[in-house]
Amino acid sequence: MTEKLPIQQEQASIAILIDGDNVAADKLGDIISFVSSYGNPIIRRIYADWTKSAMKRWKEEAKTFSFRLVEALSYVGVKNTTDMALVIDAMDLLHGKTVQGFCIVSSDSDYTLLAQRIREEGLLVLGYGEQKTPASLQNSCHEFRFSDKADPVQPNNNTPDYFIDRDRALFDKAFETARKGG
Repeated sequence: MTEKLPIQQEQASIAILIDGDNVAADKLGDIISFVSSYGNPIIRRIYADWTKSAMKRWKEEAKTFSFRLVEALSYVGVKNTTDMALVIDAMDLLHGKTVQGFCIVSSDSDYTLLAQRIREEGLLVLGYGEQKTPASLQNSCHEFRFSDKADPVQPNNNTPDYFIDRDRALFDKAFETARKGG
């Protein structure tokens, strides 16, 4: 349970990026609550083709929770238009250094490489989606919460014991040196 996060949770500015095609609109409150336990969700975006009637429910929920609706029109019937728009914005935010963490809201394995890339930059990566979400995406996140399960999943701890023991020994040595005034 003791996952090392790249920054202090209470200071983190986090971007919530939602694939509107893959999550129910009534989950926004739970998403905000989940992300707020890690920091301040300053960027809140929902990506979808807003011309589709199925997206109508999102609009009211988005107003309630102050989310920006990002249009992802499917110009040639390609199903990944929403995915592409979300990834482009995420990379812009990553390189703009506006936030210290991301929450990717989707059950789509297409976001695995994005989550890995963000994590490689040392930023916090949260995930939120259904239990059917592939393990590859779940394990690319510091924590992944299931939208269709009451209890949150514990953070992944993929750190080998060797590194934990090494870091603990280095900390103990530094503490002793400081205690002795050196």
